[in-house]
Formats: sequence, structure tokens, C-alpha cells
Amino acid sequence: MNIKKFYPNSSFLKLQYGSSLMSRMLSQRNGKVKAGRRSDGFSRQLNNAVLDETAAKRLNIYKKPQIRMAASQVRKATLSEVSAAFDEAKAENHRRLENAGNEIVAVNDRAGKQITNASNRINGAQYDYQSSEYISNGAYLSEIDRNSFDRQMINRQIGNILSENGISVSAGEEYTFSVDAYTNKITVDGADKEKSASIENALNNGQNGKNLYDHIRLCSLWENSSQIIKEGQTLRYSNELVKEFIGVNLAECTQNGNDFITADNRSVKDMLHEYAKANPADGFTVEQHTKLLHSYIDHAAEYSYSDSSTKMDLSIKFNSTGLHDIGQEHSFGNGDTGWIDDYVNDLSAATGKKVLTTFI
Repeated sequence: MNIKKFYPNSSFLKLQYGSSLMSRMLSQRNGKVKAGRRSDGFSRQLNNAVLDETAAKRLNIYKKPQIRMAASQVRKATLSEVSAAFDEAKAENHRRLENAGNEIVAVNDRAGKQITNASNRINGAQYDYQSSEYISNGAYLSEIDRNSFDRQMINRQIGNILSENGISVSAGEEYTFSVDAYTNKITVDGADKEKSASIENALNNGQNGKNLYDHIRLCSLWENSSQIIKEGQTLRYSNELVKEFIGVNLAECTQNGNDFITADNRSVKDMLHEYAKANPADGFTVEQHTKLLHSYIDHAAEYSYSDSSTKMDLSIKFNSTGLHDIGQEHSFGNGDTGWIDDYVNDLSAATGKKVLTTFI
């Protein structure tokens, strides 16, 4: 079993938890902790003895001076070449909107994720794409760029779900979709109670609730959203992990100090220890694996699942044009995104460079 399984959603890296352990462990999931660095005693200690044969061969190849020489001789791509590569990626992403599907997906399959460095794969050749002429999606822009694309995709997915269920939303109608932080159930509230119930029933299938929750959260984390609180994020994240590992909902358990007890009187920490024994993790002893899993329980135990003030249900508005964010200054909804164009234009003016985007 690969330890990367433990960190299925890298967006949680943006959150600050009660100690540095979780953030460092989560950083390992995203490759932000260098191999071999210790993280409270848990990180994998890499050396030549544990490197697999393929990795060892790769290291030997990269050490050869002729490889470094070849890289230094790569020519710089022109601005027009790079622009064309990004335009092609954007066009492919927009074509994907036509195949949105009929289920909500928080982070949609994007051509652009394969073209992160689109500019250095022009015409199948390798180019040096560093340039003083353009910026290819700065960190902040990349996030809003991706969120904007996902919003367009999810709007289509919801539209397809409603259409398949014979539901249409007319101009002037408005609904609030709320997702329960612990059960992922979507609740729909609107003036037309009968239609609200029909929409709610249509949406509550498969992973739609969980994925809608994750999408709302991803669109909220980059700014100070009134819906996002540290305590609520910690409780939900720990709950989702425990459900994934052992199928237990912490919110339905009784807290006992730094442990939780199930309705049939089982210790969640004991169950996680048994899970660690039955599911060996690469580079971890059973004790280290257990300690890592218990750390999520320790963080959750700092707060309370019974305290409604820390429960982080998330909500979003919905009308005939799609989803519209609430509780934050900016929205990714259709008709709401002029601020993104302003940001791109301001960034270009401030840097004197062309700003290239992959989705918007």
C-alpha cells in the first residue's frame, strides 16, 4: 500500500491545523517535503538500499554530464510559439465542456493538467520556455483559472442531472444548495418547495454531495470566506479520512478524551491500529503508521462534533445561470467573473508581460 493514499485531497495543504505534524505530513503527499527529510519521525528514510531499481537507474542517467549539456543547449521558445501552445490547451479544455457528464466532479479531468509546461512541448520538441516576455499562470492566477473552469463544468453537470430528471429552472428562480459536512447530503431550499424537493432528490446520488462540498471549499480557500473556519475544516477532514479507512463516521461516535467510541462500543483508535496492521504502508512501521492515523483523531478531539458552531456545512446559490458563491468577495459564477479579467489585465500591466492561461 502506498502512503500517498492517505492524502487524497491536496487542497487541504492550505489549512493550518492544531500542530505542524499534519501540515508536514500532508505536504509529503504533494511532494513538498524533500525525500529523506524527517517529519516528526514519520517520513520515509530514502537511501540507495531502498530505492527501487528503476529509480536508481534514473539517478545514474541524470548524473551524466552529457544530459546536463543537452539541456543547456535547448533554444528558447518564442512568445508566439508559447501562446499557440496555451491556446491549444485552452481549446481542448473548452471542448471537454461538451462532454460534462451527469455527475458532479469536484476537480474535472482537464487537458491542461497534462500541459502544465505546455510551452516546453511545442511541436513535440523540448524548449527552454523561461522568458521575460510572458507569465504562464502565476500561482494565484492558476488557482482561480482552474476553479473557473471547474465551475463551468459543474454547471453543465448539474444541468444534465436536472434535465434527465425532467427539471427546468427558469429565470427568476433561486435556490440555496447546502451540503452537510459529515454526511455530504445536499439540502435544497427555495420558494418552490416541491421543485426544491425534486432537485434535492435528483442531486443526492453517488458522490455528488461530497464533490459539490469539495468544489465549494476549493473556491473559498483562496480568499477569506465567511464559510471557512479552521475548526470545521479539521473536524470534517478527520471525519472523511476515518470514513475512508474504517467506515466509521466520527460525528456519530461518542468522544472519550482523545478517542471516539462507536455505537457498538468500539474504540476508533483501536480500529485504526488494526487497520494499520492489516494495511502496511511503504516506509512505515505499524507503530509509525498507527501514530499517523491517531494524529487525525487527536486533532478532531481538540474540538467537538456536537458543537454546531464548529460544524462547517457549506452553501452556494443556484439559479438558471448556474452556481454562485456566497460568503466571499468574489464569485466564480457565470456573469460574476469580470474580476478575473481585471486581475489578468492588471497583472499584465504591472509586469509588462503577456499573461497566459490554460482554462479561461
